[in-house]
Amino acid sequence: MSINFYPTILVASTGLSAKQGVSNDPQKLIKKAEHLIRMGNFGGAIDQIETALTLILTPTQKDKINDCLSYIVSKLEKQPTHTPKRMLVLAKAYLLLDRKEEAYYQFRQCLEYPGVSNEAQGYVDKIVQSLISDNLHLAGLFFTEGEIDEAISCYQSILEFVPDSVEAHVQLALLYSQIPDHFEKAIVEAELALSYDPDNRFAYVALLTAYTNTFQYDKVLSLVEDEHLLEKYPNDASINYLYGKTLFDYVPTQPATREILGQMLENDSIDFSAQQLSEINYFMSFAVYFDVNAVSNFEENRKTIIDLLENAVRLNPHYQDAWVLLSYARYQAGAFLVGQNRKIEALNYLNDALEAAEQVYKNGSHDLRYLRYCGSNEETTETINKILYVLLHEYSETEVKLLLGRACMLCGDYEAAVNYFSSFKNDNGEIPEEIQRKFDYIATLIEVH
Repeated sequence: MSINFYPTILVASTGLSAKQGVSNDPQKLIKKAEHLIRMGNFGGAIDQIETALTLILTPTQKDKINDCLSYIVSKLEKQPTHTPKRMLVLAKAYLLLDRKEEAYYQFRQCLEYPGVSNEAQGYVDKIVQSLISDNLHLAGLFFTEGEIDEAISCYQSILEFVPDSVEAHVQLALLYSQIPDHFEKAIVEAELALSYDPDNRFAYVALLTAYTNTFQYDKVLSLVEDEHLLEKYPNDASINYLYGKTLFDYVPTQPATREILGQMLENDSIDFSAQQLSEINYFMSFAVYFDVNAVSNFEENRKTIIDLLENAVRLNPHYQDAWVLLSYARYQAGAFLVGQNRKIEALNYLNDALEAAEQVYKNGSHDLRYLRYCGSNEETTETINKILYVLLHEYSETEVKLLLGRACMLCGDYEAAVNYFSSFKNDNGEIPEEIQRKFDYIATLIEVH
C-alpha cells in the first residue's frame, strides 16, 4: 500500500514542523506512534507521525504511516461524539492522508470551539489555498486538453470553498463566453467578479466577449466608454479588439470608427495576436470603404483598402471573408483603371483579383481538388462574372485568353475554361506545365459530370 502524498511538501504546506529534542530516526517515531495508538493516544500518535514526515522515508515506512493514519480515522469516525481535541486529531489525520476536502470540513467544525479554533483556522486557510491551487492546476490541464466541462467543474469546486474567489469567477466567465449555450452565464460570472474586484481587467474582457457574442453592441460601447476602459488599459489587445469589432459590426459607417481603428493599427504597444490584427485590418478596410465617398482621392483609398486586406490575409491565410473582399476590391481597382483607359495597369489588378478568388477555393482543399468547388461561393462568383464582363468587352480575346480561362474555371464553367486553355500556347507553342495540369484535371471533372 502506498501513501498518497509528498511528505516534505505536505508538511511545509500544512505548517507542520519537527519538534525540538525528538528522535530523528523515522523507524523509532513510527514505532512510538504505533504504541500510542494501542494506548488510545491518537493525538500523541499524530504528533509522532508529523515529525516522521519531515524526514526521508522508505516506501515501507510510508506504508506503515498510511496504515496508522487509516486506523486512527476508522476508530474516530465510528465514535458518535468527539471532544474538540479529538475532532482536531481526526481533521489532521484526514489531511495527512491527503483527504483535503474531508479535512477542510472537519477543521471548520473545530472553529466553533475556542480551545482549538486558532489552530484549526490556520489549517483551514492553508487547505483552502491548497485546494485552490490544485483545482487551478487541474483546470489548466483540462483546458489544454480541450476538456472544457472538466475545467468548469474545477472552478466550480473552488467556489464551493471560496464563493468570492475572483479568479474562479473570471475563469468561468472566460470559459462560458466561448460556449454559445452559456453566454448568459458568462455575463453573470463576469459581473460577480467585478462586484468583488471592480478593476479586474480579465473580468472586463470576459464581459465584453459575452456581450459581443450575444450581439449586445450597445452594452459593449457603454461599458468601454462609461468605465473608460481604453484609458485604463490602453494596450490591452482583447479590449481593443472587442471594441473595434463592435464598431465594425454596429457603426461601420461612422467617421469615428475609421479613426479609432486606425489608432489601434498605429499603436505598436498593443500586442495583438495574428488573428486579432488580421481582423482589425479587415474591419479597417470596411471603414475606409464607407468613407471613400467623403474623400476626393478615390484611387488612393482603393489602394489603402487593398493594402489592408492583403495584410489581413497575410496574417491569416485562411481568412475567407478577407479573400472574398480582396478579390472584389482588386476587381474594382481594375475596373476603375479600365475606365481611365489604363488597361495595361488594370490587367494586373484583374489578374490579382482572380488569384484571390482562386484562394477562396483553395482554402481547405488540397492540390487541384479545390477545382471541384469552383463556383460554389456566391459572392466570389459574382465578382468573377464582373471580371469576365470587363475582359470580354474591353480587351481582345487573344491578349486575355489566359485570364478568361482562369475566370471561367473559377466560375465552374469548365468546358469554356478548357476551350480557352487548349488554345493557349507560349512562345514555343507549348502549354505551360501549371496550365496543363489544370487543363488535365478539368478534363477529368467534365468526364465525371
